[in-house]
Amino acid sequence: MPRRLPRPAWLWLAVLASACGAESGLPMAGPDAGFADSGPEDLGVTPDVGTDAGAFPCEGPAGTFTEQSLMIDGEPRFYFLHVPDDYRCERPMPVLVDFHGTASERPEVAYRNEGLVALAEAEDFILLRPRSRSSTTPLGVVYRWDQNPGDLDKNRAFVRALLADLGRRYHLNRERTYATGFSSGTNMAAQFFTEVDPLFFGYGFLAGGLWNDPGIRDVQFGARPPRIYASTGYRDYLYFAQRTLLEILYEAGLPAWSVHVREGDVGHEFYDWQYAELWDWIDEDQRPQPGTLIPYWSFENLYTTDSLLEITEGPTGSLLVSSARGQIFRKSPLTGAWSLAQVDEPADVALPALCALQSGRVLASGEGRLWVSDDEGQNFRLGAPIPERFGTYFYDSRINSLACKGLNRILAGGYWNGVLSRDGGRSWEGSAMSYAPGLPAQIASVAVGTGSTAVAAGYYYLGYSEDGLHFTTVEPPVPVEWLNDVAFAPPNNYWVVGEGGLVLYSADGGRNFVRQAGPPPAADLYAVDFWDDQIGMAVGGHGRAFFTDNGGETWSDVSTGYDRYLGDVHFLSPTKVLVVGEAGLALIYGR
Repeated sequence: MPRRLPRPAWLWLAVLASACGAESGLPMAGPDAGFADSGPEDLGVTPDVGTDAGAFPCEGPAGTFTEQSLMIDGEPRFYFLHVPDDYRCERPMPVLVDFHGTASERPEVAYRNEGLVALAEAEDFILLRPRSRSSTTPLGVVYRWDQNPGDLDKNRAFVRALLADLGRRYHLNRERTYATGFSSGTNMAAQFFTEVDPLFFGYGFLAGGLWNDPGIRDVQFGARPPRIYASTGYRDYLYFAQRTLLEILYEAGLPAWSVHVREGDVGHEFYDWQYAELWDWIDEDQRPQPGTLIPYWSFENLYTTDSLLEITEGPTGSLLVSSARGQIFRKSPLTGAWSLAQVDEPADVALPALCALQSGRVLASGEGRLWVSDDEGQNFRLGAPIPERFGTYFYDSRINSLACKGLNRILAGGYWNGVLSRDGGRSWEGSAMSYAPGLPAQIASVAVGTGSTAVAAGYYYLGYSEDGLHFTTVEPPVPVEWLNDVAFAPPNNYWVVGEGGLVLYSADGGRNFVRQAGPPPAADLYAVDFWDDQIGMAVGGHGRAFFTDNGGETWSDVSTGYDRYLGDVHFLSPTKVLVVGEAGLALIYGR
């Protein structure tokens, strides 16, 4: 949610967005069939050569323009416009139309506007950020692309009219006009696939996808299909929407070579580097190079191309790894061989949460599902979904993390929900991981420590508990959005890692944290593990990995050399580490 808003306001919007259904993928009101398109048919945009020799629109100046308005069917609509300083009307300029996520005020500039403007200057394109329609709710004004019945069709007409109006003032490159969106904006961008005369020749989908299908299966993509960039983390509650979008596009005949999926293990968020990578792909047909594995790393073959998300170790030494396609892999402690666990009622869902009890009971969860094993992960059956204890947002929990301790104790955290089980997951009670009373947090990771202590971390949230039921919020020493993982080492040490290479450390059971001199800021960290209070490793995006042997006071860069995300890390011994990630990547690090 927007950083400009006071914290309680935007957090309530997050809860409202899910409860109302738009960003959670629940059914929304259908389009208003009686709405007439008020936008002109001629968009006023041209390819490299104008219809009249040398006659190009030249009225529009360069610069940044906020709170711009355009009257559509008697209603003022607003937008943000940035035209690069070196714009000259003699040459056509590409256009990127960016659809914002849910917000409460000036939504068109609420999300990473500064970074996108800088990219527009560097890459020479016009940036257009329209504002959605809104409604007034008990929590204030909410802007979202499908906020009211008929909004999707009205917004399509608005964008058509807006591009036409822009084309009368600026020389636009018709064949280099693109659309991208974040969160609810991804669903809006997808509405334009069915335009008879395509408005956009490339699309970007950040933290989302599609839940209102305008009829994409009937689209004929032709000889020049649009390039697609999609990037939604496996711990994002809208991951299902990206999967839905890609499935429908492929069914419609979109070739796989035109799609670039950047995988990650983060929650509902996006970053400036994704904008840059998106532009490289949709405008310049450039993908990142895969890289080469460097020394000290070797392959551990799980015989799968599924992306891997989480590692846990059973009481007899078995290793278990969950996947983004609902599969669970097991390494036998007797033979050392990997095999695929038997899963009753399997489903194609991401499983970011996995843990094993000392009794041999194993739980795996994701996207509202829960699978349970009572033979240390050899066979799993579908269990009852983990309940939502602090409100109904999805009708079943979106759990991101499970932490097991002893024979029966399990702590779980996810989107707007925290729960504790004392009987091996057979029953659950609410665990108050909350921003404020009545306002549950978005949790990415939980860890249990000595006794009944625990630490939970997530979106603008860090908290500790002495009983696993009641959490006290801790203010991080530096501002941060997503904290992605927590690790514990006796007697009272906790480490938390997050975006931008952030590493936090607590020596007092999570009551107070300090920032450690961690990895470089460019490295988003998804997972951390410690063998003891000195030896640890943190891993994350783009194959980055960092090792410490002094409790995190300093970290050595031991990155893999691969441009693939690393989703989890687990110490096998003080000198041997298992790391798993994208497209079946499983690696052993050891010196």
